[in-house]
Amino acid sequence: YIGKESEIDFAIPKEIKKIFETDIRSIANTDYYEHNKAHSIEHIEKVMLFSLMLAKNEGVDDKDTKALLVAAAFHDSYRAGNDGDEEHAIGSAKKTKEYFESNLDNSYGIDAEDIPLIQVAIAYHEYEEKIKGKVDRAQISKLCEEYGYTGDFERVVQISTILKDADALDERDLETEEN
Repeated sequence: YIGKESEIDFAIPKEIKKIFETDIRSIANTDYYEHNKAHSIEHIEKVMLFSLMLAKNEGVDDKDTKALLVAAAFHDSYRAGNDGDEEHAIGSAKKTKEYFESNLDNSYGIDAEDIPLIQVAIAYHEYEEKIKGKVDRAQISKLCEEYGYTGDFERVVQISTILKDADALDERDLETEEN
């Protein structure tokens, strides 16, 4: 998906395209997805691409798009394989914090203030809403408290929702392939 010409290339600012490509190269150089069959680097590429498309459709600014792409890159980093680990999102949020705290000078351009926002989005992506398709703002608020996010609530809601939707778009594809 990366570097391939597509009809959406014209709509992606060079800065965001660079971040997208950098994120994939950086995450591919870790062992996070090496032994993960269903949630491989290809899944991560698709979720990042869907995240980017949804963000552009919703008018998300470049700073938030960058945070969203990083959340997409790390959202399944704790998953050990296609093992149905329901707590993988919480583990992935923790692993993301550990990664960025030990790599403050990182290729993603993420600083300490972005980490809680990214953690909330990652933790929310596996949450099953009480009413399917309806954002559970109370759960996002709870996650904000848990991860110490004190920024703009609407920002974290938007980023969390886009990541959840982007992941679901590829998971539908995975379900079709398995049947």
